[in-house]
Amino acid sequence: MLAVLFLCSIALAQGAEPTVKTWGKPELVETDNTGDALSPLIAFDSEGNALSIWSQSSGGFLNLLANRYIEGKGWGKPELLETSDFGNAFFPRLLADTKGNAFAIWQQGDDIPWQKRYTQINIWTNHYVAGKGWGKAEYREAEKIGLSRFPHIAFDKAGNAIATWERTDGTRFKIWASRYTPNGGWEKAQLIEHNDIGHGDAYWPWVAFDPSGNAFVMWHQTDGKRFNVWAVHYTPSGGWEKPELMEHDDLGDALYPRMVFDSKGNGIAVWQQQGSTRVHIQAKRYDATKGWEKPEILENITQPTNGLQAQIAFDSQDNAIAVWEQSNGGKANVLANRYIAGKGWGKSERISIDNGGSVILPKIVIDSQGNAFSIWHQSDGNVFNIWAARYTLGKGWNTPELLEHDDSWHAANPEIAIDKNGNAIAVWQQSDSKQRFSIWANRFK
Repeated sequence: MLAVLFLCSIALAQGAEPTVKTWGKPELVETDNTGDALSPLIAFDSEGNALSIWSQSSGGFLNLLANRYIEGKGWGKPELLETSDFGNAFFPRLLADTKGNAFAIWQQGDDIPWQKRYTQINIWTNHYVAGKGWGKAEYREAEKIGLSRFPHIAFDKAGNAIATWERTDGTRFKIWASRYTPNGGWEKAQLIEHNDIGHGDAYWPWVAFDPSGNAFVMWHQTDGKRFNVWAVHYTPSGGWEKPELMEHDDLGDALYPRMVFDSKGNGIAVWQQQGSTRVHIQAKRYDATKGWEKPEILENITQPTNGLQAQIAFDSQDNAIAVWEQSNGGKANVLANRYIAGKGWGKSERISIDNGGSVILPKIVIDSQGNAFSIWHQSDGNVFNIWAARYTLGKGWNTPELLEHDDSWHAANPEIAIDKNGNAIAVWQQSDSKQRFSIWANRFK
């Protein structure tokens, strides 16, 4: 027995116990004090380095800036991603592939001041190549007429990408897409929904790839009475298929679809949908061999509360977690539900704490082992703060942690990325004592 205790003490002394990962101290990612820095995004590469982009006011227009985090060295110096000073660059999206390459995509207006309505907004992209850096900003549309907005982008394993956005033709908003290949570059943008009879505006497209390079683009679209969720399938061999209605519940609006795929090409889509008494979170599974299954409700709530803004992510074992806001008419909390491959969805649970006010826009990321983070901003009755809850495989959700302690003004719009080892970086915008928003970050390691 003494020998066993002695050996255990040696093992502990030699560091056999794993290091407990924790959140560090918040740090400033940008130092330009000329104007507000807003809407940050974050993405990891396979080596633990990260990219962040955001919109920043130069005193006249909103520009798009980027900064890179290098593992072991920290944050570098921000750089400008676009040099077109004729309009605001805003609503950016960012996605990195497994090799460390990335695309930034955003919408940019003409020379009319941003407080007024634009007569023209276009979609732009910039490509980050690992080892080389950012390239030159480019148009994604041949026709620089009208309003194009709310872009989204995704990569497949081969480095191909699809960008999608909504664009008006003067009559209604329609869904467009452009495909990128490493050898050929960007293809000409094309219309991918053709619901011209009996349908109105189509909004907020979302694109997701499966492991074989097939993709779905989803959006919500009005039929003149309410919004429905639609999807269109893309295959490398056949191109874009015909749009398909995802739900047939005509009680109320179905909005903001999101979709992710597992390692076998099966997918899950989530959205919010008005029922007879409240707004539900719906989930619909896509079987790679059989097609779409029936939708099911994710929240196990008996009282009349609304579920809003669902997000979802898969782990490498083909399990998934969905999170969303659950409003009770007064405050909103964060709820989560876990999907287990081969078994289905479990029971929804609240993962936020009552800190005086409502939560807004929870996000979810999962590492390769099935551990996860959800992040959101939440009012304490005075200002908004940034909170994160961690899900540990086999243990469940921990008590949420506050990621910043500056109560001088609001902190909002957090985003989070996680690497293959379970390390994470959260970024957000935070106002200082002069009520100017800056970009801040915190590292979990």
